[in-house]
Amino acid sequence: MKDELKEFVLLNDFSKILQIGCGPEDVIHHWKNGNLFAVDPQMDNYKEMGLLKENNVKNICSVGESLSFKGNYFDLIIINNVLDHCQNPWKVLHETFRCLKKNGILYTETNVRPRYLYPFLKIIWWTKISTARGHPFLFLPKNLSNMIKSCKFKILLNKVNRQKFILSYCKNLRDIVRYIIEYQYLFICKKIK
Repeated sequence: MKDELKEFVLLNDFSKILQIGCGPEDVIHHWKNGNLFAVDPQMDNYKEMGLLKENNVKNICSVGESLSFKGNYFDLIIINNVLDHCQNPWKVLHETFRCLKKNGILYTETNVRPRYLYPFLKIIWWTKISTARGHPFLFLPKNLSNMIKSCKFKILLNKVNRQKFILSYCKNLRDIVRYIIEYQYLFICKKIK
């Protein structure tokens, strides 16, 4: 992630960085410098279960739709595999925009579906079976791009972030099917206003 970002943002010990929907351990928990914040609606549960490791991250129990930070605060906000899990991804993006400084960077990776499978997957999603549980939204790359633009971000980079398909890595049929029906799409965006 840092390699992807170094072209777009200069981070230092004073940079303010937030990750939304980080779970008990994600990218932000391995960051070495900066003022680090992590927001997740299950954070209190992670603390209670002892899943949070000691580090320099300020872990906050909250949802991305309602961030408790003042506006124009963060240099970088990370949303990694979260938007399709949110109740209102538009509101998460609007809150992200509000909390970023001018020229601040949004780094987001989101699971998207191939266009040719989207109608079939939408039917499965409506029935709420299988992998549809916990995913209130299904995105095509174009839908996601339009949503990000509608929230007034300037897209600096967007690309498929597929891992190499190695059969030996796929341990079962579910892994193979999942690889075929979804993949990560990466956006790096800037708040320009």
